[in-house]
Amino acid sequence: MVLNRRYFPYLCTFYSSLFCSLGAALFTDFQHFVTGIDWKSLIFFCLISLISGLIPTVLYAYGMQHIETGDASLLSTTELITGSIVSMTFLGEPLSCIVIVGIIIIILGMLVMNCK
Repeated sequence: MVLNRRYFPYLCTFYSSLFCSLGAALFTDFQHFVTGIDWKSLIFFCLISLISGLIPTVLYAYGMQHIETGDASLLSTTELITGSIVSMTFLGEPLSCIVIVGIIIIILGMLVMNCK
């Protein structure tokens, strides 16, 4: 949707991050946050959020602009399978029946979409 209507992906990323932050602010105890602030931890938190959230999202949106629509569709679909396999391999997440069924459904959907 973002790329079809000629929206700027960086602007959409900014607004997504802004509204997520505003939503998270509803659950923040500001009095405790301001009085017990540790600047070193706050800087570390900002760096981690940039490295793990903002930069990959911006690079992903930038990359999606430079590949064809079909390739973008396949790439975004395989992202879920890759995430499951990586979490099982490196994080020790157990392989459950629902994960296997989900991977099979995604692969079957990709096969159906490519068999035109």
